[in-house]
Formats: sequence, structure tokens, C-alpha cells
Amino acid sequence: MKTIYLHGKAAEFGESFELDARNPAEMVHALCLQLPGFQSMIEAGNWHVIRGPLDKQDADDEDRLLLSLAEREEVH
Repeated sequence: MKTIYLHGKAAEFGESFELDARNPAEMVHALCLQLPGFQSMIEAGNWHVIRGPLDKQDADDEDRLLLSLAEREEVH
């Protein structure tokens, strides 16, 4: 299981979620399917994805969203 932490406007849907996902793209897709209004919020906003600790500040570009996550890697 991987943890995704939501911040800002996205945190209105919940602060964190444990998901069985291979990569950040799968995590976002799962949340879009499970949380009414989440996909609309994502489509309307400007978002970035950070792998690992939040203080690392290593934002992924679109190509990296499909790269597999490490066993205990967190996503923000």
C-alpha cells in the first residue's frame, strides 16, 4: 500500500489515502473513481506531484507519473 497526501484545495476530499497502486497516475485515477467531484477539481486546477517526503520538493513531470513507486514511497 502507498500513501498519497493531499494538500490545499484537494485536502477537502481528505488528508491522506492508502492505495494499492503502482504509480502516481494510478493513485489519482483511483481517487477520481472513488471521490465525487475529485476529477473535476483536478481538471480545473494546476497541480504537481511530489514523490517522497514533502520537504524533498522533487515535483514529477508528466512522464514520471507512470514510473513505479518504491515499496514505501509516499506521494504528495
